Amino acid sequence: MEEATAYITLPDNIKAKDLDVKIDTEYFKVAVKGQPPIVEGKLHRKIKKGDTLWSLESDGNKRVMQVTFTKVDGQYWWDSIIEGDPKIDT
Repeated sequence: MEEATAYITLPDNIKAKDLDVKIDTEYFKVAVKGQPPIVEGKLHRKIKKGDTLWSLESDGNKRVMQVTFTKVDGQYWWDSIIEGDPKIDT
């Protein structure tokens, strides 16, 4: 409950250097450089910016970005990662 994890499907053959990633205490954005954002918006709650980790993984032929956000408010349940997105179905 102290962390929230997001999985973002990216275009094939994307490398970390191809990405424009912005993470702030209340804002998150992922885009391929020079293209519109894949994900962008205000986070549901504040995070510990310095404790957030992201990595690229391969899932078969797909590239997936895994982002682990460390919550400021610890045990508070998030309804979504980005405000306005569909609620997480538990």
